[in-house]
Amino acid sequence: MEALHSLERNHFTEKTPADRFVRNNTLDFIRACAVLLVILNHLHPLAWAKSDPIMKKLVGYFFYVINTGGWIGVDLFFVLSGFLVSGLLFKEYKMSSRIDAGRFLIRRGFKIYPSFIVMLALTLVLEKTLLINEITFPTLAYLTDLLFVHNYMGGRWAHTWSLDVEEGFYFLLTAFFLIGIKLKKLNLNTLLITYLILLISGIAFRFVANIQHPEYDFLKHFSKTHFRLDSLFLGVILSYLFNKNKVETTNFVSRNQKWMIPVAASLLSLNFLLPYWEYNIVSIVLLSTNALCFGMLLMIALCYKSNVALLNNQLITYIGKNSYCIYLWHVPVNVYLLMGFKSLGITTFSNSFHWVIYAVSYVSLSLITGIFFTEIIEKPFLNLREKLFPSKSAAKVVKHELAVVS
Repeated sequence: MEALHSLERNHFTEKTPADRFVRNNTLDFIRACAVLLVILNHLHPLAWAKSDPIMKKLVGYFFYVINTGGWIGVDLFFVLSGFLVSGLLFKEYKMSSRIDAGRFLIRRGFKIYPSFIVMLALTLVLEKTLLINEITFPTLAYLTDLLFVHNYMGGRWAHTWSLDVEEGFYFLLTAFFLIGIKLKKLNLNTLLITYLILLISGIAFRFVANIQHPEYDFLKHFSKTHFRLDSLFLGVILSYLFNKNKVETTNFVSRNQKWMIPVAASLLSLNFLLPYWEYNIVSIVLLSTNALCFGMLLMIALCYKSNVALLNNQLITYIGKNSYCIYLWHVPVNVYLLMGFKSLGITTFSNSFHWVIYAVSYVSLSLITGIFFTEIIEKPFLNLREKLFPSKSAAKVVKHELAVVS
């Protein structure tokens, strides 16, 4: 605790000269890792039997493991989103001693809503016309997605629950900043106390949910906003420390990275060993430890980004730049692709050739579709946002800052 407080030397009210927008390749690399984990998590596994060749069994088992734990990419998105979005508010407060809550939320809306609405509209039209006999979801299911309440009420596209969590978090974070500024309590003590409250209450809520519903149910065990706020708020604390005094934060990470890396890797590996649909400890405990582990790895990556060539890999960072629309479209792509295979009489992938065709098609089409909609929807609306509601926190803001969800 004392080490954390030693980072609190500069006041956020200190003014700094505006700088040019900077694209952070490390953050794009992390975004890419998160979205690729989620994509592979939703990959239909290769079926294998004991009599199959060893290579087929190894490939099948490898993707079974990824299918078991790849969902933690969303946890990474949550920490990263909390880090980046709160960073915008911290920088604005640092420059002007206040925040423009309305402008902040409008700018968030320009990032999230256009691509999301287009995805829902296009899939609704497709399914209510061409696929009317194949898809039986009622129109109300699309409406709950649109209103960001899927994570409580269910809806059409299962992966949109993470957007619901983030959307609720943006409003809560804005209120937190406004209250903290008014009471002059926007400091590390307040952040730590708030995080501990969210951490303990989140674990308690998830524990009660598992007691009330012992059988696996993703909606009841994993997706609710009040279950996941500690993950996002941890990113807020890391952003505070990183933006407050980067030198002190880097020194702190340097002194502790020798234990941070193995501890984070060990705890995260549990997600790949313990199927979340069988072990309640995953939803009760690991949702919180995952955030802590990703928080440690995020700070290490940011502090040492110039020393690791992989973090600047152009292909991976390009995927990260397009991660939001890739995330939005990867599930519809997968669903419709599997429907296509089903129409050919392929319902299980025991044939290696069929599975390879499916896997390559799914991953490549998810990336291509996401990049396409980034170019024709997301970027034009972000450009319009900069014309209508330019950022007031121009000092060292990372362009296209949202993590996602995700």
